[in-house]
Amino acid sequence: MPTDQPIAAHPDAARPADTLQSAISAPGMLAKSVLIRGESLHRFNCLLAMYQAILKPRNAVEKGLVDTLVEARWGQMRFESIDTAAINLEIDRQSAAVSAYDGPTRAHLAILTLAGKTGYNQAMRRYIGRNNRQFAVVLQQLRRMQKEESRPAGHPNPLEPPPDGIHFAETKPN
Repeated sequence: MPTDQPIAAHPDAARPADTLQSAISAPGMLAKSVLIRGESLHRFNCLLAMYQAILKPRNAVEKGLVDTLVEARWGQMRFESIDTAAINLEIDRQSAAVSAYDGPTRAHLAILTLAGKTGYNQAMRRYIGRNNRQFAVVLQQLRRMQKEESRPAGHPNPLEPPPDGIHFAETKPN
């Protein structure tokens, strides 16, 4: 399709929004873009179904926000698993030298070794922090949207500009 062709000329432009959303979120589309080799499609689909059942998205935008929440939560779980695997691997590497110690002591020594690897710590903090922030922001957006849509008719929308004649006082910086 030529890039200079108007969007309205695209065959999907005449399709209803709900039909477009179902085409975009066809079964497995989200999982294909999120899961990496070795991750469970079944567990991912269960997480997605649980979030959809609890948050009850009512339209394409809310469905997209729920998908983003699931993606962020899956990322949190992924990096928790990676961190656990890294600790277990380090325990296995140290096994001969620390076999006299109990499990918690061996885990502590493994964590200390990993802590000395700055690249590992920086990457884990960055990825875990990103997923945590994404989850918090998107959940707040979804809750705000659902609250706005559940307001009775005629209730003022705080996202709209105030009516003419109402002005907010300007504040000057100190």
